Amino acid sequence: MSRYRKISVRMWGDDKFKELSAPLPNAQTLWVYLLTGPHATSLPGAFVIGEAGLAEALGWPLKAFRKAFAELLGKGMVHADWNHRLVFIPKALFHNAPESPNVVRAWKSYFEELPDCPLKALVFAHYESNLTGSFLEAFVKTFPEGYRKAFGKDYGESGTGTGTGTGTGTPPQPPPGASARGEFMYSPEFECFWAAYPRKTGKGAAHKAWQKLRPSHSLQQAILSAIADQKTSRQWLNENGRYIPHAATWLNQRRWDDTPTPALTEARKAIF
Repeated sequence: MSRYRKISVRMWGDDKFKELSAPLPNAQTLWVYLLTGPHATSLPGAFVIGEAGLAEALGWPLKAFRKAFAELLGKGMVHADWNHRLVFIPKALFHNAPESPNVVRAWKSYFEELPDCPLKALVFAHYESNLTGSFLEAFVKTFPEGYRKAFGKDYGESGTGTGTGTGTGTPPQPPPGASARGEFMYSPEFECFWAAYPRKTGKGAAHKAWQKLRPSHSLQQAILSAIADQKTSRQWLNENGRYIPHAATWLNQRRWDDTPTPALTEARKAIF
């Protein structure tokens, strides 16, 4: 059986702790901070914060933070939608099981505060599967029927933030392109890419290119970082984005590997 120790989130703001020698940017320290930092809420594994905010909190350069975070992404330990500043640790629910159905009901308010985006739908599907589903049977059995009813009843109105909840105590209706089990036509990972890419043309073709590419977690992060940089290039800014390639073309040509242009806007230079 695993052993656990309680760590107060106040540690990160303690004067004596802050005076200790700090580690260089690394994935292990970042992982501990994600699990125990003050950004965490009562909703296991899901919290709203951007990469710049996390980097600043740790006192790390943004580039070094991204490198450490890419290690966690590569191992599937964490998901992130930086456009909506949402981070999710899937395994958190396993190690922070609710103590009663009332705890599950209390999670609702925190869930509703998460920004509406594909990753929020992934969070909901993860909780729904573990509290009401059966694919992790051994885990599900640890929750009595009252827990599962609490999730089904109290989350039916809020759902995934799509506005399709019935308010009748039944699970929310899936949005267009999704099955009754919440299996999206477009994966949450692709939706995160599509939300970040500035030219919204040819989504179907882009999805085919994404499926062909089958990017790893680390490559997904590299792709999103490249989009953030290329958005500030003169080519993409000229004539209201006229020269931005279609998303399918950008993916098929591996344009995330392009040498970054030095023509960053003054605003972005000031930030980074």
